[in-house]
Amino acid sequence: MGTYESLPLVSNLPKINQGRGWDLYGLSDPETLLLVATERLKTRWGQSESIVPGQDQAFLALTVYWLALVLGKFGIPHHMLSYGRKIYEDFPELLYNSAEGYANLHRRAIVVRKLETVPIYFNQRIFLVGSLYNDYYKKGLPDPYGLKLSVGLSLMSELPEPVLTAVSKSRPKKYWEEDKAIVEHLHGSSLTNEALLAARAHLNSKGFELATSKFEVGKDTRGKYYLVGEVLNPTSSRICRISEFKREAKVEPPWMGRKPLDIPSGEGLRELGRTYIEFAEEIIGMPLRQFQRTYLD
Repeated sequence: MGTYESLPLVSNLPKINQGRGWDLYGLSDPETLLLVATERLKTRWGQSESIVPGQDQAFLALTVYWLALVLGKFGIPHHMLSYGRKIYEDFPELLYNSAEGYANLHRRAIVVRKLETVPIYFNQRIFLVGSLYNDYYKKGLPDPYGLKLSVGLSLMSELPEPVLTAVSKSRPKKYWEEDKAIVEHLHGSSLTNEALLAARAHLNSKGFELATSKFEVGKDTRGKYYLVGEVLNPTSSRICRISEFKREAKVEPPWMGRKPLDIPSGEGLRELGRTYIEFAEEIIGMPLRQFQRTYLD
């Protein structure tokens, strides 16, 4: 695994929005945006100024891999319009956006459709794990999603079918009952379910198991839904090696790419960056540099 130096920030483009780990910029075509992955530490409680070296390039490679090379081939609509050096062909202003130039912008940015954001995180679950188990099921408490799970399940039980646990983006403690979320955004929730099952089938074929994944969706002026944002990375999904998943043990397997970080520190953040790069390389099946040379450069 190589050393990944921080790439220069984008300037002279209007910043439209900023997420936990990405920035959105306006382009000359008003129907498109530039999504730029960043090295900002992604936390559950909001944005952070701490830097995770290599996170931007690892997560951008994963996004391109999943959207262009996997989910797109399953016919799942997504917001990505161009990636790699094609972003310069489509928008020449990206080649030299500032005095420094951006020769490597294509390694951490993609061009996407401008869509209306659906204000919900669509958390899809194949196995009973995480807050659904720890905060509700294990304690015998009714969950806030309106699910009616069978009795007698244990940690890491595979659910009869995936369940949706939807949470507001703006108000993290506001939950949607499953039926209400599905009714309000029927095609959006259906799309994330399709993406979940397609991703699981692909991962299973490579010796991995997918337990949960959080998706975001947007819709265009005609009401068509698309996957948006980053997908299926270590901060949004629980993925493990099938060889390390012991169903009978009823315990969580080692989740790939997840590393506890109680107090952000220099070495801790560098190690987290290395963990993300290793995760990306294992999922895409080649060194990150090779993926960049093959699909982005």
